[in-house]
Amino acid sequence: MGSILTVQQYLNSKNIEFASRNGELITSCLFCGGDEKRNKLTECHLYINEESGLYQCKRCGAEGNLVTLSRHLGDDPAELGFIERKQKQPIERKPGSKQLAEMIEEWSLNIPPEIKNWLLKERGLSENVIKEANIGWNGKEIMIPIYDEKRNPLFMKKRRSPFITDQNIPKYTNSKGAKMSLFGIENLKDTTFIVITEGEFDALLLRNLNIPSISSTGGAGAFNDDWGSLFQKIQEVYITYDLDDAGREGARKVGALIPHAKIVSLPEEVGEHGDITDYFLKLGKNLADFMELLKTGQIFSDIEESGNRYRELPKPTQKVSIQEWRNIVGDLFPECFAAAEAGISVFTQLLIKDVRNPFGLVYVDVPSSGKTITLNFFSSLRELAYMTDHFSPASFVSHASNKKKEDLAKIDLLPRIRHKTLIVRDLAPIFAERQENLLKSLGILTRVFDGEGYESDSGVHGSRGYFGDYTFMFLAASTPILPRVWKFMGNLGSRLFFLNLNSSDKSEDELANLLIQKDFKKKEGSCREITRELVLNLWQNYKDGIEWNKEDDPEECRRVISRCANLLAHLRGTVNVWSDGGNVDEHHHTNVVIEKPIRINQLLYNLARGHALVCERTQICNEDLWPVIEVTFNSAQYNRIKLLNVLLEYGGTITTSLVETAISCSNPTALKEIETLRVLKIVDIEKVNTSEPGQPEKIVTIKKEFDWFCSDECEQLRSLRPGWKYSNGIPPFEASNIKVPPIDGMKS
Repeated sequence: MGSILTVQQYLNSKNIEFASRNGELITSCLFCGGDEKRNKLTECHLYINEESGLYQCKRCGAEGNLVTLSRHLGDDPAELGFIERKQKQPIERKPGSKQLAEMIEEWSLNIPPEIKNWLLKERGLSENVIKEANIGWNGKEIMIPIYDEKRNPLFMKKRRSPFITDQNIPKYTNSKGAKMSLFGIENLKDTTFIVITEGEFDALLLRNLNIPSISSTGGAGAFNDDWGSLFQKIQEVYITYDLDDAGREGARKVGALIPHAKIVSLPEEVGEHGDITDYFLKLGKNLADFMELLKTGQIFSDIEESGNRYRELPKPTQKVSIQEWRNIVGDLFPECFAAAEAGISVFTQLLIKDVRNPFGLVYVDVPSSGKTITLNFFSSLRELAYMTDHFSPASFVSHASNKKKEDLAKIDLLPRIRHKTLIVRDLAPIFAERQENLLKSLGILTRVFDGEGYESDSGVHGSRGYFGDYTFMFLAASTPILPRVWKFMGNLGSRLFFLNLNSSDKSEDELANLLIQKDFKKKEGSCREITRELVLNLWQNYKDGIEWNKEDDPEECRRVISRCANLLAHLRGTVNVWSDGGNVDEHHHTNVVIEKPIRINQLLYNLARGHALVCERTQICNEDLWPVIEVTFNSAQYNRIKLLNVLLEYGGTITTSLVETAISCSNPTALKEIETLRVLKIVDIEKVNTSEPGQPEKIVTIKKEFDWFCSDECEQLRSLRPGWKYSNGIPPFEASNIKVPPIDGMKS
């Protein structure tokens, strides 16, 4: 071997001009020729480290070391002393792989002691495994060669130095020309047993134990559909991914492609994001322990059947009942706690095994009315809730053009909210979108709220999505909904229900006192804490889920729910009503679309059952009906609800003039709203001819089908809403700031 030249000496011998700055030599790129017109060497793009000889062009991306550079310039690196000349056996190589194979060999000889120690101690690899895998070091990154089934090198996967803490630098990157591949594909030959891991280092650790292993180079969310056939003849296939949402979803995807493979969950002791390396090194497990762990695996179809909805949660620190929760929250936030109790009833539906339809509840009121405060009560339940300030329905299954297809699963929202409650603090921006975007968003929500996943296509990434049990619950807040939104939701079959907080106006004294209040956040924190404890108690009591005995639920309670479903289906019907010319008494309307009440009926029943669980009961009773009735009376267009409430207040019969006063509208508008309810088959209308000038008065009477809602029984059930002013003798319209004048000769 000749004497070793320095980088400067070699460049001078080739008559290559360069500038020196901060330990690096800068020269015109010898690969792309993009610096020919540069007047200053310091403006060029090829940077070469003075000590290591590693180079990189900041323009074209060419990179390597003195070995590859000298070969590029037509020299023999062995003669220059850059590498030791060896007698090598001829090997079969893919075209273009010769240079990569030699670089792999060079990198494998350059592992610094501190990196070698990290691989041995922190990743648990042996010297033999490191050598067999040709793990290397390029001066700044750990190099992991990716081979094909014939051991030809395809590309390099690069791991950021473990001693670099800058999180802006990606942990893993690939060399140019990389495509998603199977790391360890050679292990598929002549085996009846294999473990699929999430990452290359986990696969290498298992090789220490002589366990055949393999992984995708794309991470948790990347596994080609056609790879499934490679495992068909292998008798025992196990999938052991990291303990986090991405890992769980990735394992499910692989399990769906390999039907006989068993998905193995790591124990909770490895911690969030824990992996196989943590299992062995952090928990001190051995081969025998791991083989026992594999016995707990389940095939994908069995997991889908069970839903995996009842994961173990942290144990509550104290026993909390619903009454204790009401005492605390009702005292601190009396105007919010009924809505919060309904929200908990949404959460607990996940405990009922036969519930497969997502339930969406939206708190509605004007700004600064307590909607966000109510949602914040649930912000400590991170194990069961996914909170966001704003989201787009397109985020359920992403087709982002700036992401690789294999990376999209990491940002998809749908798998992250599976068997959880999605909480959106502000839904109003979606409702305020332009018609085209609004219809698209509502269309996606409609499909996702079937609970069966969502699949979509795009020109960028083709077909993507998820299919199976994707049940979740939904809580959100919004300012009052515009009429056009109600119309679009009605046409699509709305899956959302609404609850108006009806917050009272603050007096001057109350507003002044708020300015000196010091413990507001402390009060909110107390509500978060007690809400978390209550929910954890419920999950502890019913941690295996509930097999609900529906036949034992009282028939009269079920009938009330069905009445509400039927009324709401009519209230949410879509129809356009208008009058021609100057005769406002004659109206025309479009075709009426009234959805069948079957879905609403089931969802309202689920809400009642969720409330029963909140009260630690496994059968519904009258106490569980107030949330059902309240969402029924809040989940349709406001003028229809106002008109219906006036009818109920006056025993089911009102006049046109009363409608004008109650909902503060003109006579033509009142006639239009009355006609809308008639077309929706909620009321009958009768003209009354009088000697008074102007349009004849009309008598509006609720149809017999819905007259139960005028009864004392309905009124009593509504009064069970916690904190409802009506239960203290104040009529609902006074509580809602709606003034209803008395009418002579009619029930008041």
